[in-house]
This record gives sequence, C-alpha cells and structure tokens, in this order.
Amino acid sequence: GTADYGAAHAAECGHARYGRTYGGLYPEWSARRPVDLLGHSIGGVTARVLLDLLRRRAFASHPQTSAAWVRSLAALSSPLNGDPVTFALGACPPPPAAPTVLPPTPTTASVLHARSGGG
Repeated sequence: GTADYGAAHAAECGHARYGRTYGGLYPEWSARRPVDLLGHSIGGVTARVLLDLLRRRAFASHPQTSAAWVRSLAALSSPLNGDPVTFALGACPPPPAAPTVLPPTPTTASVLHARSGGG
C-alpha cells in the first residue's frame, strides 16, 4: 500500500500527501487466510488498532477488510488500558476489565513455549 498522510496534514507540514509504496509481505492476506498478530508493549496496542481499522474497513484500497482477517491477537506486556504515566500525572484509571482468554493457536502456543525456555 501507499502511505497517505492526508491533504490537510501534507499542506500544513509542507510535504507530499503520499509517501512510499510498499508491495506487502503477504498479498494473500484475507478472511480466508487470516494472520496471527503478536505485539509486545506498544506493539500490542498497535495490533489492536489495526484490528479495529480492519473491522471498520478503514482502508480505501481494500474495502472488503474485516476483523476476520485476524485469527488471533496476543499482546504481551502491553498497556491495553492506557499508558500508566497518564495515571501517575493524575488521570483516573478506568475500572479493570475482565480479560478474555482464548485458547492459543499453534503459532502463538509455539512462540509462548519458546519464550518460556521450553524450546
């Protein structure tokens, strides 16, 4: 895909609206061939944002996206309820949410097994 910074941002910052074009690493990616996302720290937050953008069909060049494009999402040590620094500065933290625990896929199970020293 091509990075689109938006007309207003490009005009305000004095650069081209469009950036580089990337061919992509997995052009077969679709609901029939979903991916497993694994994010650490802010990567977990980024993965959640990507999942939401896919769900909302936010990519004009791919109007058929959906949440089904992601088979699983694992976030390790990610600030999913916001960055703790904002709470240290006085913001009130949201009430804790019960985590949703899903069975690991073969991919995430092997990653977790290797990271635990088992492989």
